[in-house]
Amino acid sequence: VDLFPTACKLAGLPIPKSVQGRSLVPMLKDSNLKYEKSALSFVSKGTSLRTANWAYMKYRDGTEELYDMKNDPQQFSNLANQAKFRNQLRSLRDLFSKRTKDLTYNQ
Repeated sequence: VDLFPTACKLAGLPIPKSVQGRSLVPMLKDSNLKYEKSALSFVSKGTSLRTANWAYMKYRDGTEELYDMKNDPQQFSNLANQAKFRNQLRSLRDLFSKRTKDLTYNQ
């Protein structure tokens, strides 16, 4: 979501008000700046949230996926339905909700 506003800024064009992301140009100029501790990605089937150690996906049909990126970087084992990861899933759901609450993107 941040690529388009970044390209606009680099090209000297105004960023449309309807754009949900923000320019990363300040980060390109100062590598010590940080915006978020997570990243959102949008695909036609749903939305994913990526943190340093976890990947969480929520699909339009309501299904979810959860991956431990330290131990399973190729995302072979979906942990979303395993009881021992329930707290991690809840935490990522909360973060996902906070990050997507103001987006007009239809999740």
